[in-house]
Amino acid sequence: MIDLIHGEDEFLRSRRLAEIKRQAGPAELVSLNTTELDGAHLAASALHAAADAVPFLAERRLVIVHGLPKVSGRTKAEETAPSAQLAPLLDYLGHEPSTTDLILVEDQTLPSDHPLLRRLQALAKDGSARISLCRPPAPRELATWIQEHARDKGASIAPAAAQALADAIGSDLRLIDVELDKLIAYVGAGNDITRRDVETLVP
Repeated sequence: MIDLIHGEDEFLRSRRLAEIKRQAGPAELVSLNTTELDGAHLAASALHAAADAVPFLAERRLVIVHGLPKVSGRTKAEETAPSAQLAPLLDYLGHEPSTTDLILVEDQTLPSDHPLLRRLQALAKDGSARISLCRPPAPRELATWIQEHARDKGASIAPAAAQALADAIGSDLRLIDVELDKLIAYVGAGNDITRRDVETLVP
């Protein structure tokens, strides 16, 4: 399986990567079978060595490529052609062993015409790739996102409280996550988080 995690929000990227690791198996075995590579200086030999290795005492290996080679060029023809740095990755996609999960992490949203995105969209049609876009919710959607995130944590926050938290913090999702944990601990299990709770606890 190939996963592309791209987008500007660091919290959402980290959460998606953590989810993939949890699904891969016990944490200690996942750690033993994870290799992380710098995509900005990706060599074909390093990619092949990491991805083609046999898992150790586990069913799967994770190869995580942080930061992708950029496609650059001054002419239209150059802009639509893969750069020399990107070519090793594009050439390898679809040839990785079935025991390897290749995870590509990019801290910017890839444009719709990016060669890597187009390749993975094609692979996604047969279920061999997944694409996760990690953008923070729009301001008008933030309170709803907070309510959904609270439910993911097994808690409940009133709409007015979620809006108050959004107004106090803005779109910093990692900070919202921290404050939600504090609020959940403050109100206790099974109790709704109210606007008064937010006003009391959140700076």
